[in-house]
Parts: sequence; structure tokens; C-alpha cells
Amino acid sequence: MGVITALAVISCVAVGTITNDMRPVVAAIYLAFGFAVQRAGFCSAALVSAVVLSRDNRGVMAILTAVLTAMLGFGVMQTLGWITVYPGRVSLVPAAAGGLLYGVGMVLAGGCVSGSLFKATEGRIPSILAVTGIVAGMTMGLSGWGHTVIAYLAELGSFWTPSPNLVATDSAAYSHTITGLALIGLAVLSIVFRRRLLSFRFQGAFRSDRGWPLFAVAMIIGVLGWAAFLTGPAVGRHYPLGASQIPGALLGLTIQGEVQLAGLLAWPFLLGSTLSAWMRGEIKRRSAPRETLALAFLGGVMVGFGGITARGCFIGQVLSGWPLLATQGLIFGTVLVLSNWVTTLFYLRGWRS
Repeated sequence: MGVITALAVISCVAVGTITNDMRPVVAAIYLAFGFAVQRAGFCSAALVSAVVLSRDNRGVMAILTAVLTAMLGFGVMQTLGWITVYPGRVSLVPAAAGGLLYGVGMVLAGGCVSGSLFKATEGRIPSILAVTGIVAGMTMGLSGWGHTVIAYLAELGSFWTPSPNLVATDSAAYSHTITGLALIGLAVLSIVFRRRLLSFRFQGAFRSDRGWPLFAVAMIIGVLGWAAFLTGPAVGRHYPLGASQIPGALLGLTIQGEVQLAGLLAWPFLLGSTLSAWMRGEIKRRSAPRETLALAFLGGVMVGFGGITARGCFIGQVLSGWPLLATQGLIFGTVLVLSNWVTTLFYLRGWRS
């Protein structure tokens, strides 16, 4: 089945390349993305919380690996003129408020948008409720009063308008800066984890019946970010990977009556994660106590509303925004991580212990 999945991805890429239609290629990227994150259990909520919960920083290092890998590709492609990095949008208070809601919510929900989605395909009832909450939270954010609240937050931060990116995207130094930062960062990580790298054996590491190495999947996510950025303009998206567009496409169709092509093409993420879980025999109904289920839904609402407030999720703002040195993503991600750690400390290690 793993071979069939790989052939499906390759076939979609081949068809899209031959016909010069990037829609099958974008769909294949998200199919591979969903497959990979499920295979390694690459859930940002768990990876970030592990620092406080078990003093394990491997998850944060894996996230940093994905960011630096994406950054390296973006810098090279920008230098070659293959992509155009447009200035990001900055809204100071909404970015911070969104990060706060998202960081707290992802702990209660047990996952961010992408994490909740792939865990839901495994049959986890708390994650299914979290996804339901995410849709509800996004609906609230898109409502009239939601727009009013977000506009009010934006007005509070109007006293300071920082640069959309730490380095101007139209400057000659931009691509050289992100390429240099990526090379330095990856070199440092290689030195820190040299023993792990030297002992890694490719053979057997990617078996269809077991999980994949976390750091390998982090690099795969970075490379998929390259492909997403390169093909995105053909489907109306001038940004790398994102996960909030998956439920967002559904809401756009049902609430606004608009077909969001980029969002619809991201739905194969669910197929990829389902295929991976099925191959590993991990699809089975798993529930939890009622209070956990209620908190999972509440956390999902916070994640959904926080994502709308900050205009993006963890994948879009951190794994895609940080490599571009996007100010909005840096504010959102920093507040998210800190609020995640505080919530983990008092909720997972405190009250629930």
C-alpha cells in the first residue's frame, strides 16, 4: 500500500507537469504532507508541550529543522527568480491575541489544526470534537461580531506598524539573508545531533508498518513547503503550506458561497493521513472522559478563533511564516509557544497530575 500511495503522488505530479496544470501537483503535495505528519506523529501541540511535560526538546528541534529546511529552499528559489516573496501583513495585537488563544487551545484540544485533523482520521473522539470546535471557532471569527472584535484588536495595535518582514522582501539582501541563516542553523543542528545523524540507517527507517524518524519528516515538511510555494501561484496561493485552509475551504463554500480552490486542493491531506493510519493499523475508536471531551471541543474553538484572528495556523504562520522572516508569524509563534508552555505547566503537569 505504501508503494501505491507513492505511485499516486508521483502520478499526480507527472500529470500536472505534463499538462502544465498544477492542481494535481498541489493535491499530491498535501496528500504527501498528511501521510508524513501522521507517520511521525508530527503534532506541534505535542512537540512544543514536551519541553515542559517531559523536558524533551527534540520536538522543538524538529520544528526548527522544518523551518530551516524551508528557509533554505525559499532563499535559493528567490535568488533564482523561481518564486516571488510578497511582503506579509502585520497586525500586532491580533497576531498576539491569536497566538495566545491558539497556544492555550492546542493544549486543551490535544493538537493544532493539522494535528487535530490527522488524529481525527485515526478515530480519536477527542480530536474529532476538537476539529468540530475548530470549525465552530472559525465560523465565529468569520461572523459579523467576530470581524468587529478582530477590527477592534487591530485598532489597539495601530500605534506601531513594524515592517512586514524583518528584511524587506524586495531588497537584494533578502534571499541572501534567509539562505545564510538557514545554512548556519542547519550546520549548528548537524553538529548538535551529529551522533544521531552518523548512526542513522536509511534501510528500514521508512517501513510501512512503523513510524518514521521525526527529524526526517521535519525535513520532508520543509521540502514540501518548497513545492507548495513554487506551485501555489497557479492555484491562487502566494504562500507555502497551510492547514487552516482545509476547514476554511468548507466554511468559504457554506458561509460565503465561495469556492476556495487552494483550500479544496488541500483536502487530500486527510486522505494521506488516513492511508498512513490504516497501513499502520491505527484506525480505531478511542474516546476519553467527558471532561476531556468537553475541553477538547473548547480548545478547538480557541484554536479556530485564534487562527482567524491571526490569519493563519501553526503550519502557515510558523512552518511557513518563520522561514520568510514574516513579522506576523514571529509574533504569533512566540506568543503561541509561551502560552502553550504555561498551559502545559498548569493543566497537564498541574491539575491533571
